[in-house]
Amino acid sequence: MSQIGIGFGEADVSPKMLMALHKETGIGLIDLKRAAKQPGKTLFYTCMLYMNDHVERSRQINAILEIFEDNSKEPFLFEILYDEKWSDFNLDEKQNYITPDQLRNIADAEGYM
Repeated sequence: MSQIGIGFGEADVSPKMLMALHKETGIGLIDLKRAAKQPGKTLFYTCMLYMNDHVERSRQINAILEIFEDNSKEPFLFEILYDEKWSDFNLDEKQNYITPDQLRNIADAEGYM
């Protein structure tokens, strides 16, 4: 199982993109703006995959990635194991970075083991 974190890879984000992310995730616009001001340093969305809500999480992750693509912006993507804590990680450590394609493959998988 994995935990996924999504943040902004760059700071120049349009209000239209913020509104689309707000509608998809329910995260407040102020929180999204704050995260956008710290690209590569803050995650605005985290979730655990392969739980009972996996189908919904997969759909939401793909929708978020599509919003980034539609706005020609790079997301900041991070993966940790299910039993690890976000507070134990330095987001500057690149070994946990993943690409949008890797995230799609992870999110679209039905589970593993």
